[in-house]
Amino acid sequence: MATEVAAELSLGGLDQLPDFQHTVLVLVGDVHRGVVRAVQYAKTLAAPTAVVRGVYVEIDPAHTYRIEERWAKCGFGVPLVVLASPYRSLLRPLLEYVDPASGGSLRPTVACYLQLLRPRARTRAHRETSCAVYRVVQGRGATTVDDQTFEWEPGDFFVVPPRARHAHTNLGTEPAVLFTAQDVPMLKLLRLYRMEPAD
Repeated sequence: MATEVAAELSLGGLDQLPDFQHTVLVLVGDVHRGVVRAVQYAKTLAAPTAVVRGVYVEIDPAHTYRIEERWAKCGFGVPLVVLASPYRSLLRPLLEYVDPASGGSLRPTVACYLQLLRPRARTRAHRETSCAVYRVVQGRGATTVDDQTFEWEPGDFFVVPPRARHAHTNLGTEPAVLFTAQDVPMLKLLRLYRMEPAD
């Protein structure tokens, strides 16, 4: 073992240094002065063989178009990669209550979540094989289940049945918080849990 390590560390047989290709990613939420500076700095880090790319996670295609226009106007000479993320506004910020000892769901058959909806935000419509019981903790909004829209406020309860197309909207100017209990753990154990877009 010691001889193998010594051989690997030895300069013997090393005629030239190996070539590396590095990629420097600049995460972009919007195009502003801070991003311009970040791109300039990233270009100074980039050796002649390194690649610099801007990366933007798309939530709203209309906003993406504006970002791409502003990026092009800056003339960075750096490509902007757009990653479509239809569930980002749906799934984050989302907090699951877990058993501190096991790290798993509080109950073997039911998971409990807190979901924050930003002011005026709307989640993407989707379907899940789970049943969800919601309690409104704070805020005012509406949930569309299939073709019916139900408005809610603090203290209200509502249920979204399995496979129903649904989306939540925060109608207020303050964040809304929804507490949810879903049978996701049981369905995952049975390999029956699915979530899919329904736009």
